[in-house]
Amino acid sequence: MKIGDLYRSQNDFQAAKSVVIKLDSILEKFPDSNELQFARKKYLEAKILSNMGDFVNANSDYEKIILLVEELQGKNSPELAKIYNNKGVNHFFQSEFDQAMRDYRETTRICEANGLRNIDLADALQNMAIVLTIQGDFDSAMLVVNQSKEIREELFEPISLQLGTFYLNYGRFLSITGEIERSLEYYLKSESILKDLDYTNSYVLGVLLQNTAGILQIQGDYDKAKMYYSNGLWQIEKVLDNEHPSVITAKRNLAYVYYLSGDYTSAKNLLNVIIDVEVDPITKISMLNDIANVYDAIGNKDSASFYFTKALEFSENKLGATHYETAQSLIHAGNFYLNFKNPSLALEHYEKALKIFIKNFGPTDREVGFACINMAQSYYELGNFTKADSLYDCAEEIFEPIIGQMLNDNLSADRIADVRIMSYFTGRASLYRSWYDQTNKDELLYASLALLKNGMDLVDRIGMSITDDSRILLNEGVRSMLADVMDVCFTLYELTGDKEYVGQAFTFSGRSKAAVLLSSVRKMSALQAGGVPQHVTEEERNLNERISSLRKLIFDEQQSAEPDHNRISFLESRHFNLVRKYDSLVGFIENNYADYYTLRYDNQVVNIDQVQQQLKADEVLLEYVLTNDMVYIFAVSPQQVKLVRSREAAAVSASIEALRKQVKLDFSNHGHSDYLEFLTAAHHLYNSLIKPMEANIIDKRLLIIPDGLLGYIPFELLIEELPEKNDRIEYYDLSYLLRKSAISYAYSATLRFDGKQPQKKKGRSLLAFVPDYGNSDIMLISPDLRSGLDLTPLPFALEEAENVKASMGGRILHAEKANKMNFQKVASDYDILHLAMHAQINDQNPLYSRLIFQPLSDSIDAFTLNTYELYGLQLNAQLVVLSACNTGAGKLQQGEGVMSLTRGFVYAGVPSIVMTAWEVHDESGALMMDHFYKLLSVGIPKDVALQQAKLAFLDQANQLKSHPYFWSAYILIGDAEPLAPPKRTFWWVVLSFALFAALLLFFYGRHRSLKRLKDNR
Repeated sequence: MKIGDLYRSQNDFQAAKSVVIKLDSILEKFPDSNELQFARKKYLEAKILSNMGDFVNANSDYEKIILLVEELQGKNSPELAKIYNNKGVNHFFQSEFDQAMRDYRETTRICEANGLRNIDLADALQNMAIVLTIQGDFDSAMLVVNQSKEIREELFEPISLQLGTFYLNYGRFLSITGEIERSLEYYLKSESILKDLDYTNSYVLGVLLQNTAGILQIQGDYDKAKMYYSNGLWQIEKVLDNEHPSVITAKRNLAYVYYLSGDYTSAKNLLNVIIDVEVDPITKISMLNDIANVYDAIGNKDSASFYFTKALEFSENKLGATHYETAQSLIHAGNFYLNFKNPSLALEHYEKALKIFIKNFGPTDREVGFACINMAQSYYELGNFTKADSLYDCAEEIFEPIIGQMLNDNLSADRIADVRIMSYFTGRASLYRSWYDQTNKDELLYASLALLKNGMDLVDRIGMSITDDSRILLNEGVRSMLADVMDVCFTLYELTGDKEYVGQAFTFSGRSKAAVLLSSVRKMSALQAGGVPQHVTEEERNLNERISSLRKLIFDEQQSAEPDHNRISFLESRHFNLVRKYDSLVGFIENNYADYYTLRYDNQVVNIDQVQQQLKADEVLLEYVLTNDMVYIFAVSPQQVKLVRSREAAAVSASIEALRKQVKLDFSNHGHSDYLEFLTAAHHLYNSLIKPMEANIIDKRLLIIPDGLLGYIPFELLIEELPEKNDRIEYYDLSYLLRKSAISYAYSATLRFDGKQPQKKKGRSLLAFVPDYGNSDIMLISPDLRSGLDLTPLPFALEEAENVKASMGGRILHAEKANKMNFQKVASDYDILHLAMHAQINDQNPLYSRLIFQPLSDSIDAFTLNTYELYGLQLNAQLVVLSACNTGAGKLQQGEGVMSLTRGFVYAGVPSIVMTAWEVHDESGALMMDHFYKLLSVGIPKDVALQQAKLAFLDQANQLKSHPYFWSAYILIGDAEPLAPPKRTFWWVVLSFALFAALLLFFYGRHRSLKRLKDNR
């Protein structure tokens, strides 16, 4: 029986049932044996049935066993304590909570009657606490669970399985009652004990992972929470049937984090599978609210309303009108009504919920604070600002200690940031901004700005402790905060004339730009400059590479026509274990290398003064912020700063989309209407984005930091003036911004100017990679894997590389030598890398966009270089030229910009990158690159060299080739300063500058003469 119970406790039910069968055969041989042994055997059978989810038959067996033991030993038999306890658990899983409590109380009565303070009593008290929690009696629940804790700590050693599993449940109690920090403390204790004991019970580990995921979810780390929920589910599914309550709960948790992370399709699909399964009322209510929220998110108002109503009715019927789950349902429904502009109905729901929360949790609980915020938002929508403000006061009183901790302490393992508190800052700041419009009281603007500053500080704090994918979601979720802070800063600037507010607006804008990329770059710099030993750095890099490779394998399997779900589960498990190992390594580095920690978690961005000090005399920085309603433009030069705004956001977005269509159109159908559409869009964008700053940019080189959709367009093709006659298609003579200014781009001012990149080693001059895609092995790849790969030869790529070599010297790797292995082996030895090859863009997951080298085998991974692989390289190049197709294209992530291949090279330490915004297959690319490198070779700044290469091409282009498609695709990201001219004397550089100046004058004079001739026709 002990062996059978051991198998049962390990969830090996088949082995346990085999033992029962053997017991039957043994007991049959001894019909006169002790009847108590028969009862104990039946008790084991009942426990196995209950654990497997067969609650009805298990309950029948428990009733028979109790009668038999009472007959043999009396109603106070210690044997009955265990039986009643397990019978109560059986009733619990059937949602028969009153009967479960009667059974648990019977266990405690029997223990007290026998003077026992043992594990049976401790288990019964813990189980009572679970039911009391469900019933909303949290004070009683904590009282009895603490009694259970005291008994267990008396009975067992500190490092014991019994305490390890109990601390897991105790942490759950603390989490439910709002003691988030303490709950994590006990989860970590549980994990540490189980690890020390090398305990591998799948169910217990699965529950531990689920609970840890809940903490990560509260922090807003949805990406990692998804990982923990998924692996917890996998562990639980290994031992329990699909419809077991624990499995359903785990699936519901995973669906909810899908919803929170914006993956509504996965959330809906998973919820539809489990929504009709019979489960306990709390899980059922949660699922109904979850699927309602999903329908709300995708705009299906009728289905959302149906499920919100059903959840509320079910909760009131099953749990009562004052249960805390009923309050949660009221909050969900209230949010739905508030979203659909019915604040009065929302307020009714919130007020009911508030009363229930106060009754269940007391007046200072977090849920009370969030209910106050919801009510405040309703009063704000109703125009009752005074009442809204008083409710925010109530929330502030509750959250003040939490907010102080979150803003002032490092968010280490025992500091939990509740991402929902962001709603306090955003909501109250909006209230004060609107209130100012009614009253013109300046103090309301100052209060709004202070709230928004704290809110953005909190975003930074939370962002430091979550994964990159979660940080991107967080930044997208609080994008409205940037719009509000820009509005308030600009209003204060107009009101006071104090340029301090321009500076603050610039800093806030900088904090919203490419925060994840900046964090990644600083992590790399911290590893190099933070005193971390080389072997530890190598281990970190190796783990990162293995994690990324596994993620790619999982992604590829998920995208296949018939995904192998067993393989996906296996790969996800391996990936999860590596992530945990990586987290442990990072924790070790942070705890042992103070300089690394300081550098890694430096969230400062450059301010206007720092930018002005580093700009050259002939440079102006133009930084843009594009919100739903406004366009903000900063112009920063060494001498002055200017900030303007306009309500052009919608029109600018429309013009960007029109322009993108016109530079990617099919020339076989190109007509006059296309030309007019291009003119209209390009001129409108010039007037909106450049004209307000015209006086600041005369004869200046421009450094542009775009925002949102602006990241998709080359500013060079914007048109200052419409032609007087537009009856003919004439692209070559238009007044492009290109003719006025050399332009470079940056993801953020901090990435461009913070000066914290480590010094690069001086290597050899130039290395060019030019595949010819002539290997027939590529045809061996299956069509579904080959899909999307462009492996047609690039006819002018080799000529381009030879011209580049003629200007810069260096080396060309062509055809089979232009392979991925050679790139990984020698690329770090060169100052300039020129990659003339195809690229494949993955908009679904930008980390899997890739450069396509020469195929030497039928394995795609052997000849394609993914963006994530660039993150594992340390390149010493001063310049990388991606003369490939679409290397600047990619998915737009709000706040991060276009997620292109270029980001991988930025992370790898390259300060200057030339990329292509769309496909460039033509001779035009080769001609421009020839001009570009010739000018670079004589010490011309990179931005000026690229500008003049385009102008030279445009000046000699025919009517077709003068279209911006052919010349504006190449853009420069990052540092624009000259490269050290190879093998040139100082005087040759001086002479080259003089010749270059003469060339500029010649082109300009020729252009003006042609224009005058046309005007006189």
